[in-house]
Amino acid sequence: MTSIKSYYVAWLEDSDEYYVDSFFKTEKEVYTFLEGLNLSVPLEESGVKVVELSKQLFDYLQEVITTKPYSITVTSNGYYPTLPTIPYTDLTYDQAKLDLREFLWTAMQEEEDFRLLGVQNDDSLRFQPWQPILKETHSKIVYNQEFPWYSESLETQHTKIVEEDSKDLATKGVYLTHLNGRQDIEPLTTSKVLSRRETKGTSNFFGVSDNATQVKVYLEKALEVYFTSNSVSGGTLYWLGKQLAHTLDYCGASTKFGYVLLLSPIWNKHDVSNYGGFRWSKWGSYIGKYERKSDYLDHETGLDFVFVWNLVPVVTN
Repeated sequence: MTSIKSYYVAWLEDSDEYYVDSFFKTEKEVYTFLEGLNLSVPLEESGVKVVELSKQLFDYLQEVITTKPYSITVTSNGYYPTLPTIPYTDLTYDQAKLDLREFLWTAMQEEEDFRLLGVQNDDSLRFQPWQPILKETHSKIVYNQEFPWYSESLETQHTKIVEEDSKDLATKGVYLTHLNGRQDIEPLTTSKVLSRRETKGTSNFFGVSDNATQVKVYLEKALEVYFTSNSVSGGTLYWLGKQLAHTLDYCGASTKFGYVLLLSPIWNKHDVSNYGGFRWSKWGSYIGKYERKSDYLDHETGLDFVFVWNLVPVVTN
């Protein structure tokens, strides 16, 4: 796997001011430059930090500094890059694969496991097109965590909705599925899941949310932070944006490449005695609006469900 090239400058903490020089190529060269400034206080107390940033912002700062021959600092004010968009793509069931699975399912029922007799094969239900989370449509829902496609609405149910989806949410490429839905893409559809090697970056983005809108906004924000900020001020979002940007740069030219966003419901059973259920800390960052009070979802009282989300890079055959 090829690595993503890193670009370094010095940054004045809590500002948009950068120390830039045309010879900066490595992190070490930036430190050498700072040592030559003879700062009045030790570097670790000066608020000046060596940071990594995107090639696009690095090139912009380098261009601006050439217009200021007597300056060693420049700001990122006025830098408004065109950000890449995340190409979401729909999944299409492969009928030949479904027919084969149906044949094998029937054979297994008849020859191996009588307990499956009469049980319907649900392969064609595994990827449910996303229905935006809205109070008017989801206040009665009870999610089936193991088989989300069999979730149902009950008149006696009063499901707590932490935050609704945006009413103008674009749902192309967004699906409700089970926790192992990623593993069903190739066996059931015309798409192939790309590996880390094939994307030249991270191929497994995941976390926890209240809805799909939060995920899409979060991913777009990560790209914005990567292109306009730096590795210190941007934190986790910077590194997420870097991996996304690199994959988009490497794979984005192909018309067959895209992402699918899978969301799997985790239902709160409200069982305070359960210490073996879903734990917030085990499934990536929670980007929702609920203020967590316990390590276990079943111990929470202010919400009834969350979603584990997974952004999956695919190519369509």
